[in-house]
Order: sequence, then C-alpha cells, then structure tokens
Amino acid sequence: MGRSQKKFDIGLDFNAFDRFSLTFDWFYDRRYNQLVKRNDIPQILGVGTSPINVARTSNMGFDGQIGYQDRFGEFNFNTNFVFSYAKNKVEFNAEAQQRYDWLSATGRPIGQPFGYTWIGYYTPEEVDLIHAGAANAPAVPNTDVPIQAGDLKYKDLNGDGVINDFDKGAIGKPNLPNTTLGWTIGGSWKGLSVSVLFQGSFNYSFSVNGTGIEPFKSQFQPLHQKRWTLERYLNGEAIEFPRLTSNPSTVNSAAAYMSDFWLIDAWYIRLKTIDVSYQVPTKVLPSWLTNLRVYLNAYNMFTWTSFDKYQQDPEIKSNSAGDAYMNQRVFNLGVQLTF
Repeated sequence: MGRSQKKFDIGLDFNAFDRFSLTFDWFYDRRYNQLVKRNDIPQILGVGTSPINVARTSNMGFDGQIGYQDRFGEFNFNTNFVFSYAKNKVEFNAEAQQRYDWLSATGRPIGQPFGYTWIGYYTPEEVDLIHAGAANAPAVPNTDVPIQAGDLKYKDLNGDGVINDFDKGAIGKPNLPNTTLGWTIGGSWKGLSVSVLFQGSFNYSFSVNGTGIEPFKSQFQPLHQKRWTLERYLNGEAIEFPRLTSNPSTVNSAAAYMSDFWLIDAWYIRLKTIDVSYQVPTKVLPSWLTNLRVYLNAYNMFTWTSFDKYQQDPEIKSNSAGDAYMNQRVFNLGVQLTF
C-alpha cells in the first residue's frame, strides 16, 4: 500500500480599500503508510525486513500574510508581514518496545533529538566518593575513562548508578524551526526608493561538536576561558565549560555524549537585505543617455540571536562542526546606464 494523506484546510482572504490585505490558512495534515524500517520485530527471530509503509504522522499549523500599502503625497509606502507555524508528531513508526518511556520517539516531534540531561560538574569531593566506592557516590558513565573533577555530570534517569544509553531522553527541539517570520518594508519618494527585509526563525535547537567547539581539535574559543579549573572552582567563579581534555571519548565530548549542555534552544532575527536606489530624472540627463540609476544593496547586515555559547551561524546543521560555508555579509554598489 502506498503513502496517503488526509488534509483539512481553512483559509481566509481579505482586502480593504486597496490598502490592506490579509491571508490566513489553518491546516491539519495526517499522513499514513510512511516508509520506515520496522524495528518492532524481535532480533532473536533472526528475520530481516525491508522498509515498509506503516508509519503515521500528523502536522498542524497555520500561515499567512498581512500587507499594507498607501500613498502620502509623493511618498509611497508598503509593508508586508508573512508568518508560518507548524507542529508535527510521530503517531506510529514501528519502533522497538522501549524499556523506559523516555526512550520512545512515538508521540514526539519528527526529528526529536535524544541525549543526556546535564546537572552540573563533578566536584573533587564527588570524585573522592567515586574512588572510595561510597554508596552515596554519584552515577558515573559506563566507560574505561576515569571521571575527573570538572567533567560534565549527567542525570541517572533509571537510578541504576550508571550513565549509559538508558539515561538518554528527549532534549531540546528538532533542528527545523516550527515558526518562521518575514517582514518587508519599502518606500519611494520621487526617484529615491528603499526596501528592507527582515527574516526570523524560532523554536528550534542545534548543537556543535568536534572542531566547532571541542578543545585541542581546532582554535580555542572565548568560552574555553570559562572552563572548569580547580582554582576557579575554589574561588567560586562562574564556570561555563568543563575541564579541557584532548580525549575524544570522555563525557566532555559533544560527539561522544550529546546532552542538553551542548544542545541549545535557539532563535534568530536577521536583517537580510537592504536596497537603496536613486533614479536620476530624465530631464537632467544628456540627450545620449536615456536612463541613469544608482543603487546600493547589502545582505546579511545584522543578526540577533538567543545564544552566545557558539560562534557559528544560527542556520547551521545540528550535530556538526558548524564549518559549512556561512552566510556572508555582502555590499554592492552599482550604476545602471541605458543609452
């Protein structure tokens, strides 16, 4: 059976006085028979299966635009605001029955990240308790690398005294924003025209690992100056990064132990484009020139974000070094001539 879907949509279009416009759409989309690999067949049977159309997802949201245009004497003004919001959920994906509810992806958003819950740093006193095998010692990772003071400490969700895959839960949000906005403002007066575009994305998470944030793999970053050291710990200074280590398999590695210490909830608003131009009046041009226009445009001028942990652009792919080709700030100045 192939993929299918049921969709319900309510829309509204409104215009008034040749100045104001409004478009609004609310939708509910349910998709059936999505292609997934079955993981609910016990491996003890020794049976392999090819992907099959059994998954089910739902998506609900709204989008629209609000526009306004008017004329004030010789000044023309226009603005347009676009918006969209969508929330999805995995209703069934043939996943294996999980030992603990927090391990299940069913009922969560598509692309929901999973990882450990950060609860602080191991202290020297806690490390002594671990070495002594004390009953009140904190849980430690299931690894051959000994815990040291200043390492990231994670929550033992099942209370067995060991930090392992059973202690991973849903953290943060998917890397795809569920809310996007765009706002254009424009105006013209005689031969002068200006246009500005803002764009924004909200309600998503991303993380950086490897050379993008981990020490001794690339350049050091300002955040590394706020790392855990015994001196800073004893002085009661604010600590925002674990002890530095070159070992890529410790709990301080984002690649080895993804957690909500590394995964951050983010939003950004970006001044995407600015266009300014001036159309020189024809009456002042020489007879051999029919058109003269001077223009200046700029891209990615300013970006406001909710985070300062990372130096990377907010539109990077999550769980990467964030070293893909980033948005560049660009300026163009030109003259358009027509003879």
